[in-house]
Amino acid sequence: VNDFTRMYVDVRGRGCPLRLELASLEMQHVDFGVTIGGESVSKSVRLVNRSPRPVTFQLGDDNEELTRRCVFWSPSHPTTLRPRETCDVELRFLPTTRVAPFK
Repeated sequence: VNDFTRMYVDVRGRGCPLRLELASLEMQHVDFGVTIGGESVSKSVRLVNRSPRPVTFQLGDDNEELTRRCVFWSPSHPTTLRPRETCDVELRFLPTTRVAPFK
């Protein structure tokens, strides 16, 4: 009744690193240029899934640093990319007042 049996189980497999990256290094810095208040400027960057498995992600702004600087993006909903699939992310700068230059 109070016996126990010790069983050894071998678990094998390999990890799969998450590799959601920009398609090219030039996309790391986005320059919206000089704009007038109320004028919208859009730029896009391309993300690529270099993982061997599908990746689900959602872009966010935890500290609201970009929102304070009037930068918005789409898609803003959770997105899934299959291996080697790409997704264009549109970055939109829509200042309502004068905003100091930032990086």
